[in-house]
Amino acid sequence: MYKEFAEELYEICIKNDAHPNKWLTARELAKLKGGPGLIAKLKKNKGLLSELRPVYFDYVNSITKYQSCNTPDQWACKFDRWLFNEYEFTPKEVDELQADRIRQIRRETSQKVTNWKNVWERCKQNY
Repeated sequence: MYKEFAEELYEICIKNDAHPNKWLTARELAKLKGGPGLIAKLKKNKGLLSELRPVYFDYVNSITKYQSCNTPDQWACKFDRWLFNEYEFTPKEVDELQADRIRQIRRETSQKVTNWKNVWERCKQNY
């Protein structure tokens, strides 16, 4: 069921010039042409956006075999120039950096939760 919704969401993103590797919240999706219809169909089929998300990214990755807009060396040079106010990132580069930043924040958050669990277990053992 979710694969068809993933395909439709991808088409909506492309038609509305939204970066396909950036997840859209329900509010952001509702503002795009075709977004409210997708949300309504998903709700009618008793689906959830949270369950669509992994299927959507699997679909996007399989379709686009996503490539960065820059090589690692290009990113390094652009960051160096940016630090000295000699370069301004393009909107496409900013979108890619934002998507990567969000993914890193989620990873750090899950590690913090795991660390707290370890601390709690050690505290219970000591007392």
